[in-house]
Amino acid sequence: MSTLTKTLLAAAGTLALLAPAALAQDDCDECEAPALRSHIVIDQIHTGHLTSDMDVTLTDTVDTASASAITTGNSANGLLATGDLDYDATQQMDGDANSSASITGGTVTGAAVTTATAYGNASNAGTWMGNSYAQSDQTMNGDTTAATEIALMGAGSVASASTAIANVAATSGEFGDNMAFQTQASNGSVTATTDADFCCVGATAAIATTAGGNSITSTGSTTTSIQGAVQ
Repeated sequence: MSTLTKTLLAAAGTLALLAPAALAQDDCDECEAPALRSHIVIDQIHTGHLTSDMDVTLTDTVDTASASAITTGNSANGLLATGDLDYDATQQMDGDANSSASITGGTVTGAAVTTATAYGNASNAGTWMGNSYAQSDQTMNGDTTAATEIALMGAGSVASASTAIANVAATSGEFGDNMAFQTQASNGSVTATTDADFCCVGATAAIATTAGGNSITSTGSTTTSIQGAVQ
């Protein structure tokens, strides 16, 4: 019995994951704890190309097989467990972001899964039990490409997904006000392809392909959300 699982991650520019430092509190009964508030500033530029490529070739029959490749030019995250958040991120990607994953060859008796994801710029900000304001400015000047391939003699089930998005920005908040404004510019080509070629599938085959220039999402629970964007 054999299982193949391979994942390739390519990330450049600056990968930023920031959280607030603990605030000191005076040791006295009359003192009130200061309000937790964090100010996060991130400035990222990547000028070269990025490529992640994962190819899996089967020479025999295996139980399951998966191949995954992820490419991100600039990635910024500002997430708080509690307290207010001021978040300001500027991201510029001048090169191409390419990602590809494939499984080829023999037979997979169980599940065969390939995923390829390519982002030029990715930003994520949010807080819980607090108010947040997020400002993000993203520019992707290169091309963004994601491609997957499955070519097998047979498989129990097949799942393949390719996602290419030049700029991605997400905000979230719970139990507070969530305000954000984003500017996004995609100046290159965006391409996503998914190829599947196999003899027989025992159960199901699910194929997904997504290509987008600019993407903004906002989620919240028990919150007031105000969002603005220029794309």
